[in-house]
Amino acid sequence: MNQITKDQHYVPKLYLKRFAIKNGQVQILDLKNRRINKPRHYSSVCYEKFFYGIESGVFDETSQEFETWFQNFENVFGDNWESIIINALS
Repeated sequence: MNQITKDQHYVPKLYLKRFAIKNGQVQILDLKNRRINKPRHYSSVCYEKFFYGIESGVFDETSQEFETWFQNFENVFGDNWESIIINALS
């Protein structure tokens, strides 16, 4: 059986990493309570359990298929991320 991915990011870690300040930490703005929370590692934000499932939060094969597709896409995209940024800014 393939590895099961529970924590599925709706904002890719690849993208979040660009906003890290130090030690992989990102600032957290709590809009509901109107305050800035303690920084957290970029891999521990912007995800939900089985986010891509037919019913979010519940394991199913659909969530795993989507997660696998996004991981593959992000791997290819990530390999070219720096050149994309450089070209976009020039």
